[in-house]
Amino acid sequence: MSVPNTPLLRWGLFVIVALLAAGVYVWWIMPLQERRSDLNAQLEQKRKEFQLLTARPNVAQQSAGRVRVELEKVREAVPEEPYRDRLVQDLRMLESVTRLQFSDYNFQPVSTGSDTPASQTGGQENGRPSAAPTVAQLQLKTSVKGEWTQIRRLLEEIQTMRRLVRIDRVELQADAAPPVKLNADKRLYTCQLTLSAYYAPDLKTFFPDPMPIRVGPEP
Repeated sequence: MSVPNTPLLRWGLFVIVALLAAGVYVWWIMPLQERRSDLNAQLEQKRKEFQLLTARPNVAQQSAGRVRVELEKVREAVPEEPYRDRLVQDLRMLESVTRLQFSDYNFQPVSTGSDTPASQTGGQENGRPSAAPTVAQLQLKTSVKGEWTQIRRLLEEIQTMRRLVRIDRVELQADAAPPVKLNADKRLYTCQLTLSAYYAPDLKTFFPDPMPIRVGPEP
């Protein structure tokens, strides 16, 4: 028994893909944008606290240690360097979880006004540099192919990564298939992903040594 591949059926599949894309934005992209804003604010707050503590010689060592622990958490999400290899390793771990495979890793540095140091964007007043930290963006374009349940799991796992990774763009395309039949294989989708990771060069002041090289995948 088969169902004809009619224009109505094709239109229905188009609507389904469109609804999936809308759901991706509401459920995954918007929360990641909010998380990025929170981490930027946290980075600036902890930078100020650490500078204040280190500028006072009589400050308690316990307080300085507490702020450094908080900065370590910020560093996990927004490190001081791009660390492309570590990011790729994190994504490969997601491959084993979702049983998907990324087609490639196309990195593209992004330069915007908000990511440029204040000294280059007129962020100085009365000869004093702006206190806002520099947060640079690293964009990654890739694609995967699989069932919708796998792709949805991938988007969910991205939110659990220690590194802050924002989903900028998701494009879903249903693979061409013959007329639908009972007991047919589940429909496959090609998902084009544009991701953004961030790093804060200002953190080098507090972490002059690079992150240790990973020997193998982390648990």
